[in-house]
Amino acid sequence: MERGRALGINVAVAYIGLSTGPFIGGMMTHQWGWRSIFVLSLPIALVGFVLGWKNMTASQRSDEDKSFDLWGSVIYVAVLALSDRHDPRWLASFGMAVTGSCLFAFSLLHIGSTLLTIVVILMVMGSGFAFFVAPNNNAIVSSVGAEQYDLASGILATGRILGMSMSMAITTMILNIMSGSNAG
Repeated sequence: MERGRALGINVAVAYIGLSTGPFIGGMMTHQWGWRSIFVLSLPIALVGFVLGWKNMTASQRSDEDKSFDLWGSVIYVAVLALSDRHDPRWLASFGMAVTGSCLFAFSLLHIGSTLLTIVVILMVMGSGFAFFVAPNNNAIVSSVGAEQYDLASGILATGRILGMSMSMAITTMILNIMSGSNAG
C-alpha cells in the first residue's frame, strides 16, 4: 500500500505541475519576462527538498506515528487497486485508448467549438491518463526487487521528463515550421 500511495502522490504532483505550469509560466513571462521563471524555481526546489527531507525522516518512525491518508486513498484507490488486482497491461492499454481517442477528438475541434466541449474532452482525457499512468508506473516499479525501487523510480522519472521535453521541442518546431515563423 505504501508504494501505491507514493506512486499516486508522484503522479498527482507531476500532472498538477503539467497542467498549471504552462499557465503560471505564461503569466509570469508576460508580467516579468522569461527570467522570472528561473527565480521561482529556487523556492519551489527548496520547499520540495524540505518536504522530502521531512517525509523521509517521518517514514523511519514507528507505525503508531503514521496517520491514514483518507483523501489520497479515495482519489487513487480505484486505479491503484485495479492495477494491483488486474493485469496492468490491460488497464494501461485502456487508458491509452481513451487518451488517444481524446487526442483524436481534439483534432476535430473547430473555431465554433464550445468551451464545454473542450472541458469534457480534457476531463475524459484525465481519466485516461489515470488509467494509464498508475498501472504503468506500478508495473515498472514492480518489475524490480524492493532494493532497486529507487533506481526504477529514477529511471521512470527521467524517461517521463525526457519524453515531455522532447515532445514540447518537437511540437514547437512543427508549429514554427507550419506558421512560417522565424521567431525562436
